[in-house]
Amino acid sequence: MPVSCCAVNCTNRFNRDAGIGFYTIPAKQERREAWLRAISRAGWEAKSSDRLCGEHFVSGRPSRDPKNVDYVPTLFKDGKRRANCSMPDRNREERSAKRAKVREDEEDVMTAAEGLLHMSALNSSCEVALRDASTQTDHVLPMLDPNYLVPPNQELSVEVAALQEELDSLKHSLPKSPLQLMANSNQKTKFYTGLPTYEVLTAQVGMTW
Repeated sequence: MPVSCCAVNCTNRFNRDAGIGFYTIPAKQERREAWLRAISRAGWEAKSSDRLCGEHFVSGRPSRDPKNVDYVPTLFKDGKRRANCSMPDRNREERSAKRAKVREDEEDVMTAAEGLLHMSALNSSCEVALRDASTQTDHVLPMLDPNYLVPPNQELSVEVAALQEELDSLKHSLPKSPLQLMANSNQKTKFYTGLPTYEVLTAQVGMTW
């Protein structure tokens, strides 16, 4: 029985004088599936006797090297638009996953840095409010009728203590890891926060680690 190429619209048949090789469908599952996707024959199941001719390979024959273009057939005359039928590049996928992880980590650091600056600004506002409240109270208390005051500064002391406790809590809740990550590194400070140096960052934050 003459050997014919199994590709759609390919009329090549085995002929010793034609100089065209005919090749079996690979048995290895992953590569076999890649070949079948490339051949793209609907409702067709490849048999051990089926052959694909060399005209469907750039070099005229398949290659055993997974990185070679002819590891999977790529040349066909049926006019179909095929999706990428090449073997998956595991190293490329790993590199892509690593780049995505780096971008995710950078976004986390930026978010933490922004939160740190926001908390610092909040702390500064609390300290200013405490100073203003103390100053205003010192000026107002002598002008008030003593009959309307509780025993000396009791309510003010309670309020100041509550504000101081809230301020201490905010200071302890500030995330330390972003500053530790950027500590003494102007390059990292500029990359993550846009500020020119680490000293400028700590000056704005109002504290150092």
